Amino acid sequence: MQAPADPLFSEQATDYSIEPIRLRFRQPDLEHRFNVDNFARQVGLLRLSIALGAIIFAVYAVFDPFIIPEITNEAWAIRLGLACPLLLLIVAISYMPGFSYRHQALLSLAMCIPGLAVVGMIAIASSPGNYLYYAGILIILTYVNCLWRLRYYYSILMSGLTCGAYEFVALFVNPIPTNMLINNNAFLIFGVGVSVFVNYVQEYKLRQSFVDNEKLRAEQRRSERLLSRSEAANRAKNDFLAIMSHELRTPLNAIIGFSEIISNQMFGPVGQAKYVDYAGDIRASGAHLLSIINDILDISKAEAGKLQLEEEPIDPVEALNRTMRMFRQRASELGGYC
Repeated sequence: MQAPADPLFSEQATDYSIEPIRLRFRQPDLEHRFNVDNFARQVGLLRLSIALGAIIFAVYAVFDPFIIPEITNEAWAIRLGLACPLLLLIVAISYMPGFSYRHQALLSLAMCIPGLAVVGMIAIASSPGNYLYYAGILIILTYVNCLWRLRYYYSILMSGLTCGAYEFVALFVNPIPTNMLINNNAFLIFGVGVSVFVNYVQEYKLRQSFVDNEKLRAEQRRSERLLSRSEAANRAKNDFLAIMSHELRTPLNAIIGFSEIISNQMFGPVGQAKYVDYAGDIRASGAHLLSIINDILDISKAEAGKLQLEEEPIDPVEALNRTMRMFRQRASELGGYC
């Protein structure tokens, strides 16, 4: 019959593997714990980056009169009247009770709002502003991708949405020269692609770091259980030694004392000489058991570093005689001589 498994060493194995494409843990509860932990760690940085991004986006309004002077008022309305307030509104909403990683889709809107605002300016700007402002999209998407610390597929979605809107405007709404479109796309695709890849690597590293911490916590829990077992075993040993010291030594002292009285015939002759010998054997056996108990107690003292050795001379002949008296009866039953 197979012995039951020790629960300490038979915990259900946790699957720490990561799906490389979707970038998620294969085990659902592990994925949930990561999202909760990662959101709690990164939401402060996200709020700061969104608020700071709104400020930077507003500061860039000083360039509008020089690059797109014909629509400066419209650009400021889009930039300062629409995009920046929306970004700050998203930051404010993130402080609402119950806001969690499940609402990060709303946070991710902050990745495309300024980019779509620039696309709106491009749609109504004249040349050369309509093809120069693509650089603003590149700066915005690079900024948000490098600071985004939540699910990377939101960065892909929002970057794709922004770039798709730019392509639609540049091709159909406010077309730009083909050579400029090719040039802009070359830089835009490369810059956005690299920043999205950086975002992917960042999340992958965050997940690996989370796995390392989870393994450390699992080992810590296991160590705590082992320590608890060790302490329980130590208490059991101490209880056993206390029983040995009191429950066994007390009756043995009585056995040794009374057998010594009988063997010495302190209250008169026993009547049979054999009884005197038997009483001596009882006393010797009791003394032997007491010495074993004392040895066990000495072992505990040695483990505690409190054992002190006492050297004294012994009579080897007497020690042998005491040993032989203990085995005389057993040897006689087996037909030997002692």
